[in-house]
Amino acid sequence: MSSIHLNIMQKLSIKALITTTICLLLIGNAAKAQQDPYYAHFMFNKLTYNPAYASNNMQDHVCATVVYKNQWFGWLGTPTTSNFNVAANFGSNGYGLNVEQDQLGFQKGINFSLSYSRKIELANQSALSIGASAGMVQKALDGTKLRTLTDLQKTASGTDPSIPATDATQSKPDLGFGLYYTKQSFMGLDNFYGGLSATHLLPGKLTYATGGSINLRTHAQLIAGGDIQMGANVLQPNIKFRTDLTKTQFEINANYYINNQYWGGVSYRWDSYKIVYRSDAVILMAGWKPNPKLKFGISYDITVSRLGQFTNSFGTVELMAQYCFKLDFKPPPTKKYYDTRRANGWQR
Repeated sequence: MSSIHLNIMQKLSIKALITTTICLLLIGNAAKAQQDPYYAHFMFNKLTYNPAYASNNMQDHVCATVVYKNQWFGWLGTPTTSNFNVAANFGSNGYGLNVEQDQLGFQKGINFSLSYSRKIELANQSALSIGASAGMVQKALDGTKLRTLTDLQKTASGTDPSIPATDATQSKPDLGFGLYYTKQSFMGLDNFYGGLSATHLLPGKLTYATGGSINLRTHAQLIAGGDIQMGANVLQPNIKFRTDLTKTQFEINANYYINNQYWGGVSYRWDSYKIVYRSDAVILMAGWKPNPKLKFGISYDITVSRLGQFTNSFGTVELMAQYCFKLDFKPPPTKKYYDTRRANGWQR
């Protein structure tokens, strides 16, 4: 074998080893850290983590949102996330459907929930929505993919009991709760919003095999934002804070909307473990609203944490599409017929 072929094989082996190591570290920390994926488009994707948002569309409106994220693309086994949710508002009542799939290497997670919220009008052009969700959370682990260069699955006594030999899937019921407050004007912001919510209110353990499990932790989220009018354009600041009492993430964002048709923005995300905050990513965002019903968004995360030192391809791309429409409940058209017994003939 030529030296060129040997160098290629060595580079591929090193890349495979680093990728496997990163996946093992991330999966191994799942019992300690957050399991829920995060989104750069959190300001457009609120129903995913706050069931109270469902009653905050315009009356008799339905909004469907799709988000797809490829994290640290260019590496095998890196996280990919897809989310589909629908929020429908009828009067003061809101209904929601949320389906989320998250995959990291040999682990896959699915969250499914239905939500209901009620909007209560308050004084001074403000309102409070209270919502709850119920569904299922499922985690799956493909044991057949757990292989390393030294085949670490094998031990002196045989197969490691904490690693399933085949696909292993575990499910458990899930509950969520949320509050969502809106006010027409607050502290210099128009259309102010603030939300507090919690997911996975039934924490527990999902067991893959003897000795192998993942702890499902309750996640709490706090969001806030509003609009600053700048002529025909709008500057919208947004913040999000979330924690599972082990790991914390804080993100601040500013989007600038031009004629309510185009927007560009930037976000900065910090995360922490054991109260030590560190920079995680700078996010660049852009979007287009071709008509009042439809909008598209794209974001790119530039990793600034130590993880980005492994390779300059550790970027994250996220795509978002949202379609909102009004349900018209018009009465059936009035029928007319000709009555020969009447002078003018026509009657309703």
